[in-house]
Amino acid sequence: MLKPLWGFLLLVLLVFNENIFAASCEQSAESFSSGPQASGKLSKYSAHDLVREVKNMNRRKDQTIRLDRITPDNVEAAYDIMLVELEQKISEFENKEIQPNFRNTILKLEYMFKDYDQFNSVTRSVFSNRTKEFEEVAAEIAKKNTNFMAKYRKNKVISERVNFVIRSLENRKLSEETRKLVEAYKDLFTRMDEASEARVVEINLRLKELSDSFGANVLAYMEKSLVEFTKDELDGLSDSLLAVGKKIAKANSSEHYMFTASEVYTPALLGSLKNSESRKKIFKAFSQIGITEDFDNRPIITEILQLRQELATIKAFDNYAEYSVDKKAAPSLVEVISFLENLRDLYYYNAKKEIAELRDFKKKKTNSSELFPWDFAYWSELYKEEKLGFSSNELNPYFEFKRFQIAFHKEMEKYYGIELKERKDLPSMVEGAETYEVLRDGKTYAFLYVDIFARKGKRGGAWMYPAIRGYRDRRGQRRIPSASINQNVVKPVDSEPVLLSPREAKTYAHEFGHGLHLILSDTKLLDQFGLKVPWDVVEVPSQFNENFLLNKEFLKTLRHYETNEPLPDELVDGFLANSNFQAGYAGLRQTAFLGLLDLEIHRLAAEQIHDPVEFEKKFVEPYGLFDPVDFPVSTLGRFSHIFKGGYAAGYYSYKWAEIIEADAFKKLQEAKDPMIMTESWIQNVLSIGGSRDFNEGVKTYLGRDIDPKALVERSGLEIPE
Repeated sequence: MLKPLWGFLLLVLLVFNENIFAASCEQSAESFSSGPQASGKLSKYSAHDLVREVKNMNRRKDQTIRLDRITPDNVEAAYDIMLVELEQKISEFENKEIQPNFRNTILKLEYMFKDYDQFNSVTRSVFSNRTKEFEEVAAEIAKKNTNFMAKYRKNKVISERVNFVIRSLENRKLSEETRKLVEAYKDLFTRMDEASEARVVEINLRLKELSDSFGANVLAYMEKSLVEFTKDELDGLSDSLLAVGKKIAKANSSEHYMFTASEVYTPALLGSLKNSESRKKIFKAFSQIGITEDFDNRPIITEILQLRQELATIKAFDNYAEYSVDKKAAPSLVEVISFLENLRDLYYYNAKKEIAELRDFKKKKTNSSELFPWDFAYWSELYKEEKLGFSSNELNPYFEFKRFQIAFHKEMEKYYGIELKERKDLPSMVEGAETYEVLRDGKTYAFLYVDIFARKGKRGGAWMYPAIRGYRDRRGQRRIPSASINQNVVKPVDSEPVLLSPREAKTYAHEFGHGLHLILSDTKLLDQFGLKVPWDVVEVPSQFNENFLLNKEFLKTLRHYETNEPLPDELVDGFLANSNFQAGYAGLRQTAFLGLLDLEIHRLAAEQIHDPVEFEKKFVEPYGLFDPVDFPVSTLGRFSHIFKGGYAAGYYSYKWAEIIEADAFKKLQEAKDPMIMTESWIQNVLSIGGSRDFNEGVKTYLGRDIDPKALVERSGLEIPE
């Protein structure tokens, strides 16, 4: 029996107040080489050059920084210079006699940290893009930063001045922007006893080491997990992927074909290989990420959970899940779990029907209803082709990357009132990446780096990172931000066209949405610029942006890369129908196998989870819809969102955000003038950063409270009586 859904969903959409530092959509992905850079190679910076560039980047006409000139050799020394300069400023501030007030203390500290914060933003963007290359130096800088911030929070003079200002403002009427900044400083300088403070620093340092090790194991496994196939075993695979497989095999002295178990290759192989044993081979390798002897993340997971539990206890919470949820949108962990369980039950009801239909379909074709996890994608594609009258593979030729990108950029320009101008005269993030100048009202408003190709040493998945965060200077002039959006698309051998799958095109739209959240931000303070919003809602702009791919008029602008023929109506209709195909099972995975699992492992005492793989198996077993397998299958071993990224006890955020964006986009679709509504979206949601309440911004845009029914209606789900 399904619990009452609508009233509860409305109840839990409350106040948001947690900051976020980056947007990330983690997946596992394979590395592969990318093409040449149009602007040519540049010499690396010296450490002093890099410091000067960061401090002076807003003085140049293009207001960018040469990210490809940052190297492991110069970045740590540059960080040390920045840190020494900041400590000198802090010392001068301590020694200056003042009567503390908001302007000469809190605002002064904000501007004092500006160059240091921008340096960290710039370098972290590079670290995320060239992961392996900067692995060691990134860890060392993170350690130095943690120690510095611990020392800064202990500074007696600054702490007394800040707390004096906070007390003096307690009964004053403040602007929302000022109030939020004061609250942030109150949190920063609210200290526990010395022993607890010291232990928190130790825990955070160790957690950083462990998360780095977790990510390194995932990346190393993906680069070394070579799965060999004969030509016959690859029946059904496209010629372009066969060529890639042959190239990888040749590089590893094999006369056959090879692929690594990753998010880049695994979906393509599972969806197209005709031989079930071949599909099983790649699925088994993929499911072992993070749980093999050489790259075992299980002891890392155990220690991470133990340390997070200890951290929560020090902070006076019963468990880490409660600690994590405390400053997110939801009022309590109990209500978050109820929120997900309601959705899980709804999705499970629909998923059971979907999988039963799929088994019936397979039985008609093979006389067997047996269905293993590695069979799902292949038989779903065949069933979809029969039921909807089209195959997803038919769409790929209409998603040739450059053509799709141009068409999609035009759509973004039309709705968001921007102009995207490729700047081949400016260096990009790395070789083969692109740089765009973003104009608004004819003036430079931001820069955008686009790096879609997988390559060796690049972390897996897709993400956006703020390379440069903007703000308004003391004269009120807006400083220019730069966003970096990244994917891991396999670059074909030689000069073959880059044909995106619909999934990869959707990912581009998603990360572009994160980029818009930064690009269109317009706040006074650096600390409130861009994605400084509650973690629950950081995915709202990105998932909102995915909806533009479902615009019929936009889809009709896509053209076949060879014939130049527009996407035919039957494929447009098929694409739109495909967006809801087996939505029940997709939602079940996100709520039960990921969101609730994440909360449960962070809710229980770590000692109760002796073996993460076995715990996961028992937790998801009640919702398993496939035949059992004879080998370990784990998501936790590669679950970078919660063990490497910032989604610990917060993966539910994707569904939380989906409730909001589904209703918001429905409002856009119903508008007489969609462009006016998009401008309202910019003014009330994208531009406000952390300077105003995000939920109130959405409410202003909607003109009412959020209606959660929009998500279920859009997904085409059946609601049981």
